[in-house]
Amino acid sequence: MSLHTRNRRKKLESQGVIFGPKITPKYTRHKKVHHYKESDLWFTKGQMNDMFNQKQAQILDELMEWKQKHQYPNFVPKDWTDCYKLPLHLDNYCSYVWTDDDVTALSNININYDDYEDSRKQWEKVIKVINGELKHKFKEDWSIDHEDPCVVLYGGKFAFMIRGWGHLTGSGHALNLPSEMAANLQDQFGKYILDQLNGKGKYAEED
Repeated sequence: MSLHTRNRRKKLESQGVIFGPKITPKYTRHKKVHHYKESDLWFTKGQMNDMFNQKQAQILDELMEWKQKHQYPNFVPKDWTDCYKLPLHLDNYCSYVWTDDDVTALSNININYDDYEDSRKQWEKVIKVINGELKHKFKEDWSIDHEDPCVVLYGGKFAFMIRGWGHLTGSGHALNLPSEMAANLQDQFGKYILDQLNGKGKYAEED
């Protein structure tokens, strides 16, 4: 860049012009080069604000369209499967289990960090059983804590928590369900999980 061009650019920047990223010239089929003028890459602060406002309006429009299709009262789930999409998957840190559409399904996984690799494999097997991909006979029974219907126990000890309440009842990018309906759906999901883990569900194959 010449001294004249640098000085001109500084002057424009002082007037509020914002320079966009450098663009590499493109080649056509006939190898002719299309050169971009430097002025084609300038944006004023007003133009930047306009682009931001347009993008923000687009996002809000998409959110409103989503709400009309997926949010109560326009959308009423027939059962838990409309709220918790299978298959579930375990995150990289074994802290959360997510639905197929990335809604929090389970959390606080009781993993043994002293033997992380083996413990993670066991929990991945648990998730496969919940998904119906595998039938496995566990040594102990799974149950719901009588004091907290969101806590699942294995052999009487804490195993994990059932999540998703914010997704069920939230008013943003969520389902906006009444509390009573949401509680019923979450309980249905919990019952499904226990049936799967206790060998009473449907499975693609047996371990």
